[in-house]
Amino acid sequence: MNGPRLSICVAVTLLSISMLRGWAQERYVPKADEELYGTWTNERYTGIASYQSQKCVVTADAYQCYAKLSDSLPQEEGTAQIDSKWTDAAGNIWYRAFGTIRTGWWMGYKFQMLIELTKSATVWESTWVLLSPGEGFDPARYPTEMNPRIWSHNIRHRAAE
Repeated sequence: MNGPRLSICVAVTLLSISMLRGWAQERYVPKADEELYGTWTNERYTGIASYQSQKCVVTADAYQCYAKLSDSLPQEEGTAQIDSKWTDAAGNIWYRAFGTIRTGWWMGYKFQMLIELTKSATVWESTWVLLSPGEGFDPARYPTEMNPRIWSHNIRHRAAE
């Protein structure tokens, strides 16, 4: 008598888990040639703080930011992953990305970033939130709009490679 009950219980549990998996949103799987990857610059930035770095190099799983265009040693390095990607009605490319800062002033902190690339993928505009080292990533913490008035707003241009 316990055998059939156990089998039914296991079957219902497995069915529930598989249904929930179907409802869960799948994480975006980045392509090897994402528009986001490459070297991004802004000569007008001072390089005083890492978010004002003049040059940032973004790869599939990491980034490096350099205070000045001519620097050979990064001011800040960290990990980065794309959480989601979409294209708006105007053809601009949007990303939600997150990562951990491994070196520099904010070593150990995490961030969540909203990034907009122009349709031609030559201009990067972003804003981000900083999470303390103990905080976990939270989809509800992503910025929801570009706001040039906040300190974490950035504009960069794709460098010729």
